[in-house]
Amino acid sequence: MASVTAPAHAADSDGAADPDITVEPMRTGSACIGSARDSTSRSSVDDGEIRWTQSSKYDDARKKANKAWTSNGLEQVKIKGDAWNTSNDLHWKDKNKKDGALATWTMRGGVGATDTIEMNDYYLKSGRPGPFDKPFYRRGAAAHELGHALGLCHKDQNYGLSIMGPDGRYLPDTKPTSRDRKDYHKLWGTDLCEEDSSHCPWCCRGCRSWGCCLHGVGRRQRQ
Repeated sequence: MASVTAPAHAADSDGAADPDITVEPMRTGSACIGSARDSTSRSSVDDGEIRWTQSSKYDDARKKANKAWTSNGLEQVKIKGDAWNTSNDLHWKDKNKKDGALATWTMRGGVGATDTIEMNDYYLKSGRPGPFDKPFYRRGAAAHELGHALGLCHKDQNYGLSIMGPDGRYLPDTKPTSRDRKDYHKLWGTDLCEEDSSHCPWCCRGCRSWGCCLHGVGRRQRQ
């Protein structure tokens, strides 16, 4: 592995790490790479939400990632800061390791356990050699790892561009692509109004959620 291309590792609950954002060539044969599958059980989601804390210096990247996975119709899983009366599901922090990983999501598993996303100073810190110390890669890595926390696996780019692709050099964006949005909805449900307004009453078209429709926020008026 070429360390300057540094992408991330997503670790199983037993501690074994799978290469993330690596320099391996793209594979063919499945939407996910290898035997992995998108999974609600292999995620940080608890009762329809991810409650988070953070001690990372890359707060801009975390904020952008949170917004990317909770806007434009991606409303099924709530991503909110932890509170005194909630259980912390995910902690953002930093590491400094020459391990070929821009960032790492680790699933701890177990009741009350807190998963982690670690942003890697070795590649992302300002002034480091290589391209990865730029906001684009920091935000892309954060969005990629939060995608893992939402249950998404590594995706073969031959099946369409994805923020979940395994090579950090070829991140298509810093937010989910149309393919990622479809995969998210397969796991967590689909907002029919967002996907196809023909499913919605005329008064709800223009809303992005049934809550919007039911409570009248953003309704379009009859012409």
